[in-house]
This record gives sequence, C-alpha cells and structure tokens, in this order.
Amino acid sequence: MLKLALGTVQWGQKYGLDTNTKMPTYNEIGDIAKTSLEKNICFLDTSQNYNNVERLIGEIVGSK
Repeated sequence: MLKLALGTVQWGQKYGLDTNTKMPTYNEIGDIAKTSLEKNICFLDTSQNYNNVERLIGEIVGSK
C-alpha cells in the first residue's frame, strides 16, 4: 500500500522556489488537514524548525 505524507513547511514560513506566495491562513490549514484526513493522508512531515507549525497542528488536528 502506498503511504503519502503531507509536508508542512509552508504552513510556518515562506519556502520553495516562489517565496512571494503567501502562507496559508489558519482556516486554510484546517481545510487542508481535513481534506488530507478524508483522503487517508495521515502522516505529516514537520519539524521544530518550521516556526509554530507543530503548535498549529496540535490545535487544528489534535489527536487525530
């Protein structure tokens, strides 16, 4: 079975080729997380170096 992980670096900082792109809002992150869970993407690639992303994940996703 193929398992996918969702990267979260852009949830906490500008990253990648297009650093002019705005970071997603709190509600957009919630929508992304909800859709990911519905599609059985239940692994998040995150790091303490991504500013406050781990806190955001805890608030939005909780123990799911």
